[in-house]
Amino acid sequence: MTATMIVLFLAACAGGAVVQSVGGFGFGILVMSVFPYILPSYGQAIAVTTLLSVVLTVSMAIRYRKQAVWQRIVAPFISFVIVSTLIARFTAGAQDVLLRRMLGVLLIALSVYFIFFNGKITLRPTIVNGLIVGALCGVTNVLFGIGGPPVVIYLLAVSQSKEAYQGTVQAYFALSDLYTLALRISGGLVTGQVLGLWGLGLLALGAGLVVGRMVFQRLKPATVRKLVYAVMALSGVTLLFAR
Repeated sequence: MTATMIVLFLAACAGGAVVQSVGGFGFGILVMSVFPYILPSYGQAIAVTTLLSVVLTVSMAIRYRKQAVWQRIVAPFISFVIVSTLIARFTAGAQDVLLRRMLGVLLIALSVYFIFFNGKITLRPTIVNGLIVGALCGVTNVLFGIGGPPVVIYLLAVSQSKEAYQGTVQAYFALSDLYTLALRISGGLVTGQVLGLWGLGLLALGAGLVVGRMVFQRLKPATVRKLVYAVMALSGVTLLFAR
């Protein structure tokens, strides 16, 4: 990578960590809005995203472990494991260009939802809803490295407090990211070059977590999320029409 690409890579890692710390999610969305442009292949982009996400979500899950409501994530996680395993097998040979454009469509759809409909959809904590949410997470996580939005929408709707939401969503992310990492390794996506990029990204990740805690106390999470949604929409349009 060139010096400019390295700067963009580090900035995306740090920015993603800030967003995740403030809003409870968003790391994968932000970095996958940048990584496909600067890394050699789409496969490397999602592999590096997964490795960094594991470190981020596990550390946050440990921090908020006392607030987690574990029974809320049993059904979503079981469904996630089944669907993500199947999707990983059937999409192993998918072309980068097709996946980039599919990611573009997903980013645009997510930005529209979060800008115009966030908080307006109500869900009940039923087993069926949990299974549906987990299945959606399995599809989006394996294909695009972004598994957060479906479960975030669900847990925001069913959690009794923001503390319960934060603890439960981070517990889910930690479990799902660890399983996704196992799929990436078994699929041969975690190479020496990917591990090198992961090590580089860890430096920015740590800085982003520190800044995120400071921002969390001073800035409204809604403001940060709106900036993320704008970047998401712009990146989605670019990926959709890029050749």
